[in-house]
Amino acid sequence: LEQMSGRVGSTDKEPLLDVVHGFPGTGKSRLIAWLRELMEDGLGWQHGVQFVCVAFQNAMAAHIGGETIHHWSGIPCRPEQGNTTGDSHQQSMKFQALRVLIIDELGMNSAELFGQLEYVVRRAVRSRGTYKKRRDSTTRAFGGVNVLMRVDWWQLQPVAGTWFCSNPLDVTAGRARDAMEMLWLDGPDTVRRTWNPHRAHAVQGCL
Repeated sequence: LEQMSGRVGSTDKEPLLDVVHGFPGTGKSRLIAWLRELMEDGLGWQHGVQFVCVAFQNAMAAHIGGETIHHWSGIPCRPEQGNTTGDSHQQSMKFQALRVLIIDELGMNSAELFGQLEYVVRRAVRSRGTYKKRRDSTTRAFGGVNVLMRVDWWQLQPVAGTWFCSNPLDVTAGRARDAMEMLWLDGPDTVRRTWNPHRAHAVQGCL
């Protein structure tokens, strides 16, 4: 409705920046399946265009019918000539219609990778016709894209990089610190809600 009336970005309502937390078998994967059904069958959206499901490892991505973070975002697994975030032009072209980003098994990601992903999406999303900017001209995290993160904090920490449950006082300033602050601090660009699987169906945002 906001798109048809030309009022996209005029609301004070914040997009999703939410976490769904639960042990294995509590329905987190089923939630992703429901969301995909809503977006694909209900809204006619296409995976990889208006929404995308990503995970750190190939097996996790395949389980949800998604892509790995590196493959989808274009973030290189290793710095390429000092470039740690990928081709900004290609990312900008690819992300223009993106409305929803679902990140599976967040705990397997390092804070560095999550920080890079946020930066890449925020940089690539255009300002006009999106929720990137608030009325006060500040820029939303992830460029105003709805973000839903599925996590089980009891799983093993990532094999490399900064674990989200590390002492933030030991993390130097940079994208890893930015990522940890987004999860653990309080502010306009930090996690807005944490859901338990038994009530995750109530998630609402600027879809």
